[in-house]
Amino acid sequence: MGVVAYPVGAALAGAAERGWELRVEVDGRPVEAPSGEWCADGSTALLMVGVCNGPTVGGGTALAPDADPGDGLLDILVSAATGPAERVAFGAALRSGRHGERDDVVLVRGRSVTVSGEPVDIDADGEVHEGRPSQNWRIDPGAWSIVVP
Repeated sequence: MGVVAYPVGAALAGAAERGWELRVEVDGRPVEAPSGEWCADGSTALLMVGVCNGPTVGGGTALAPDADPGDGLLDILVSAATGPAERVAFGAALRSGRHGERDDVVLVRGRSVTVSGEPVDIDADGEVHEGRPSQNWRIDPGAWSIVVP
Protein backbone atom coordinates (compact mmCIF):
# COMPACT_ATOMS: atom_id res chain seq x y z
CA MET A 1 0.00 0.00 0.00
CA GLY A 2 3.01 2.32 0.30
CA VAL A 3 2.41 5.67 1.98
CA VAL A 4 -1.37 5.06 1.86
CA ALA A 5 -0.84 2.43 4.58
CA TYR A 6 -0.14 5.12 7.19
CA PRO A 7 -3.47 7.00 7.06
CA VAL A 8 -5.42 3.76 6.55
CA GLY A 9 -3.73 2.16 9.58
CA ALA A 10 -4.28 5.29 11.68
CA ALA A 11 -7.97 5.44 10.71
CA LEU A 12 -8.51 1.79 11.58
CA ALA A 13 -6.70 2.09 14.89
CA GLY A 14 -8.51 5.32 15.78
CA ALA A 15 -11.91 3.82 14.99
CA ALA A 16 -11.31 0.64 16.95
CA GLU A 17 -9.82 1.96 20.20
CA ARG A 18 -11.73 3.35 23.17
CA GLY A 19 -8.61 5.02 24.56
CA TRP A 20 -6.33 4.18 27.46
CA GLU A 21 -6.15 5.58 30.98
CA LEU A 22 -2.56 6.74 31.00
CA ARG A 23 -0.41 9.07 33.03
CA VAL A 24 1.83 11.24 30.86
CA GLU A 25 4.53 13.19 32.67
CA VAL A 26 6.80 15.67 30.93
CA ASP A 27 9.79 16.71 33.04
CA GLY A 28 8.07 15.14 36.07
CA ARG A 29 4.70 16.90 35.73
CA PRO A 30 1.44 15.45 34.33
CA VAL A 31 0.34 17.00 31.04
CA GLU A 32 -2.74 19.16 31.51
CA ALA A 33 -5.04 20.83 29.00
CA PRO A 34 -4.55 24.63 29.06
CA SER A 35 -8.26 24.98 29.87
CA GLY A 36 -7.80 22.73 32.92
CA GLU A 37 -10.66 20.61 31.56
CA TRP A 38 -8.63 17.41 31.64
CA CYS A 39 -5.28 16.12 32.82
CA ALA A 40 -3.22 13.12 31.68
CA ASP A 41 -2.86 11.91 35.27
CA GLY A 42 -4.31 8.44 34.68
CA SER A 43 -7.92 9.50 35.22
CA THR A 44 -8.65 10.56 31.62
CA ALA A 45 -8.81 8.18 28.67
CA LEU A 46 -6.32 9.14 25.96
CA LEU A 47 -6.45 8.33 22.27
CA MET A 48 -2.83 9.06 21.41
CA VAL A 49 0.50 10.01 22.92
CA GLY A 50 3.23 10.96 20.48
CA VAL A 51 6.84 11.57 21.51
CA CYS A 52 8.72 13.31 18.72
CA ASN A 53 12.17 14.67 17.98
CA GLY A 54 11.12 15.87 14.53
CA PRO A 55 7.93 17.28 13.06
CA THR A 56 6.60 14.31 11.06
CA VAL A 57 5.73 10.66 11.55
CA GLY A 58 5.16 7.83 9.06
CA GLY A 59 3.86 8.99 5.72
CA GLY A 60 4.80 12.61 6.41
CA THR A 61 2.03 13.53 8.87
CA ALA A 62 3.09 16.61 10.87
CA LEU A 63 2.31 15.27 14.35
CA ALA A 64 4.51 17.90 16.03
CA PRO A 65 4.78 20.59 13.33
CA ASP A 66 7.07 22.88 15.34
CA ALA A 67 9.49 20.15 16.46
CA ASP A 68 13.15 20.92 15.80
CA PRO A 69 15.59 17.99 15.97
CA GLY A 70 18.36 20.39 17.01
CA ASP A 71 16.65 22.23 19.89
CA GLY A 72 17.46 19.67 22.58
CA LEU A 73 13.81 19.05 23.43
CA LEU A 74 11.22 16.37 22.78
CA ASP A 75 7.84 17.45 21.42
CA ILE A 76 4.94 15.56 22.98
CA LEU A 77 1.39 15.35 21.66
CA VAL A 78 -1.37 14.11 23.96
CA SER A 79 -4.88 13.62 22.56
CA ALA A 80 -7.95 12.97 24.69
CA ALA A 81 -10.24 12.71 21.63
CA THR A 82 -11.81 9.37 22.55
CA GLY A 83 -15.48 9.69 21.56
CA PRO A 84 -16.41 8.56 18.03
CA ALA A 85 -17.11 12.10 16.74
CA GLU A 86 -14.03 13.47 18.50
CA ARG A 87 -11.78 10.81 16.93
CA VAL A 88 -13.05 11.64 13.44
CA ALA A 89 -12.61 15.37 14.06
CA PHE A 90 -9.12 14.80 15.49
CA GLY A 91 -8.15 12.76 12.42
CA ALA A 92 -9.40 15.48 10.08
CA ALA A 93 -7.62 18.18 12.09
CA LEU A 94 -4.41 16.13 12.10
CA ARG A 95 -4.58 15.71 8.36
CA SER A 96 -5.04 19.46 7.86
CA GLY A 97 -2.37 20.38 10.44
CA ARG A 98 -4.86 22.08 12.76
CA HIS A 99 -4.92 19.44 15.54
CA GLY A 100 -2.96 21.68 17.94
CA GLU A 101 -5.93 24.07 18.01
CA ARG A 102 -8.26 21.46 19.54
CA ASP A 103 -9.26 21.54 23.23
CA ASP A 104 -8.65 17.79 23.50
CA VAL A 105 -5.05 18.04 22.22
CA VAL A 106 -1.99 19.31 24.05
CA LEU A 107 1.44 19.86 22.49
CA VAL A 108 4.25 20.38 25.01
CA ARG A 109 8.05 20.24 25.05
CA GLY A 110 10.45 18.77 27.55
CA ARG A 111 13.61 16.78 28.14
CA SER A 112 11.98 13.65 29.54
CA VAL A 113 8.64 11.86 29.12
CA THR A 114 7.15 9.00 31.09
CA VAL A 115 3.97 7.23 29.99
CA SER A 116 2.47 4.78 32.48
CA GLY A 117 -0.83 3.12 33.27
CA GLU A 118 -2.66 0.26 31.68
CA PRO A 119 -0.46 -1.81 29.32
CA VAL A 120 -0.30 -0.42 25.78
CA ASP A 121 1.54 -1.30 22.60
CA ILE A 122 4.25 1.22 21.78
CA ASP A 123 5.35 1.85 18.21
CA ALA A 124 8.88 3.25 18.36
CA ASP A 125 9.74 4.21 14.78
CA GLY A 126 8.17 1.04 13.39
CA GLU A 127 9.32 -1.31 16.16
CA VAL A 128 6.28 -2.45 18.16
CA HIS A 129 6.73 -3.25 21.85
CA GLU A 130 3.61 -5.01 23.09
CA GLY A 131 1.84 -4.53 26.42
CA ARG A 132 4.17 -2.01 28.08
CA PRO A 133 2.82 -0.67 31.42
CA SER A 134 5.45 2.07 31.49
CA GLN A 135 7.94 3.68 29.14
CA ASN A 136 10.38 6.54 29.59
CA TRP A 137 12.13 8.64 26.98
CA ARG A 138 14.70 11.34 27.48
CA ILE A 139 16.76 13.45 25.16
CA ASP A 140 20.48 13.98 25.54
CA PRO A 141 21.36 17.05 23.45
CA GLY A 142 24.59 16.68 21.51
CA ALA A 143 24.92 12.94 22.24
CA TRP A 144 25.31 12.17 18.53
CA SER A 145 27.24 13.90 15.81
CA ILE A 146 26.41 13.48 12.17
CA VAL A 147 28.70 14.59 9.38
CA VAL A 148 26.83 15.64 6.27
CA PRO A 149 28.72 16.06 3.02
